Amino acid sequence: MDDISATRKLTSPETTKLRSLLKSKLNLANADDKQQAEEDASDLLDYTFAMIANGKNVKYVTDELKVCTVCSMCIFFTLL
Repeated sequence: MDDISATRKLTSPETTKLRSLLKSKLNLANADDKQQAEEDASDLLDYTFAMIANGKNVKYVTDELKVCTVCSMCIFFTLL
């Protein structure tokens, strides 16, 4: 399943539906700064869709998002 990638460009309705499904999986309810959490989620989803549009497979996308999350956490804790 990790080697699955989009075989064509997603239509606008498909992109909207997928974005909604992915966003529903994010846990933003407990964020201290809900507005910032929404913006961060939007940025990650934009990046996700750019990778999908560029033909990246599921494994690549999930690995890349893990790296982004770890880097963001490192930056956050460095700023504290």
